[in-house]
Amino acid sequence: MTSIESYHTGSVPICPPPPLQSTAMPALVFPVVTTVILMAIGVIFSAEVAFGVEPWSGAFEPGVTTLMAFGGLQYPLVVDQGQWYRLLSAPLLHLDISHVLINGVVLWYSGRALERMIGRSWFAAVFIIGGIGGSLMSLAVNAHNAVSVGVSGVIMALLAARYVLAFHYEPGSQRQAMQTNALWLLIPSLIPHGASHGSAATDYGAHFGGAIAGVIMAAILLACWRSRDATPSLPRVAGAIVALGLFAASYSAAANAHEYRVYNLQRLLIPPAEIPKDLPTIVAKAPELLKQYPRDPRARFYQAVALAQAKDLPAAETQMRIGLAEQDILRVLLVPTAKGHLQAYLALILFDEHRKEEAREFAKAGCLDSSESLQPALLESGLCDTKVSSAR
Repeated sequence: MTSIESYHTGSVPICPPPPLQSTAMPALVFPVVTTVILMAIGVIFSAEVAFGVEPWSGAFEPGVTTLMAFGGLQYPLVVDQGQWYRLLSAPLLHLDISHVLINGVVLWYSGRALERMIGRSWFAAVFIIGGIGGSLMSLAVNAHNAVSVGVSGVIMALLAARYVLAFHYEPGSQRQAMQTNALWLLIPSLIPHGASHGSAATDYGAHFGGAIAGVIMAAILLACWRSRDATPSLPRVAGAIVALGLFAASYSAAANAHEYRVYNLQRLLIPPAEIPKDLPTIVAKAPELLKQYPRDPRARFYQAVALAQAKDLPAAETQMRIGLAEQDILRVLLVPTAKGHLQAYLALILFDEHRKEEAREFAKAGCLDSSESLQPALLESGLCDTKVSSAR
């Protein structure tokens, strides 16, 4: 088998000549990148608690819908809907206060050691690749309905990388201490033992994926790490990985902000099980539905129907206009025909108020849509252009 050290492309080696083992141990520098990442995780968890889409229960434990709104990992969202940016956001999210504190302590322990060993750029690169590797393996092995979050997969990458990169140094007590400390946390985290965190199970897929990514990254760095260098070679490669990672993270943040907006609006809608099926039920349930879901345009529609049945047309018109003003919900969450249906009903109300010309403007969408259930009423009222309607 051809070793990494002897592999050539033409006559130019991929890496410099194999390094001699170094006696110089990592310098004790402040772990800036590790600190920034920990601060970011703390801020994000605070946002999960403060801006969760579910009602706050008083516990520092965001619900599953909140985790999905903030970028949690789930197979259908990533694979079926193409939301790949969740590969980057999920490792920065956490289930509850104990989850984020435990991972934070272990990340500080493992991160600062590796950052001192290989420098800030390569540490950041390993962090990014480890996060992606853990997310990919999590998708590959977990149930499709599982939602995965947490930085533990990245931690496995850091620990595995530290163990492999310790071979850069001469044999002795210091190298042995590095590897022992890494294995002390790494091995128990890779052995399934039925542990769970609250109602959630440990994501061993993310653990193994992160560890594998860390080993691969470390093996490449070890082959290219010259003894005279304090940190691994190819700093431009590290810089490129970090730059791409930051760009992808920025895109992920923007995309997840849009998803959060959708999930946040979704909680304002009437649950499907509570949607009334017939006119008597609409009239009976309309006031309570409007009280519970005032932002849902359908609640306004049901109230307008009830008011129209009571011959209070001005109040019914007001309800319809308020419902149609919810442009975001109509555009993002409800079916495309919902807005046209509401406009058609408002047109009929305006017609009954003897405002035919104004009613025609709102009737246009319903007149052009043969599937609109109110189209016969619009035709009967003379609100549709008969030429356009007959053409359909």
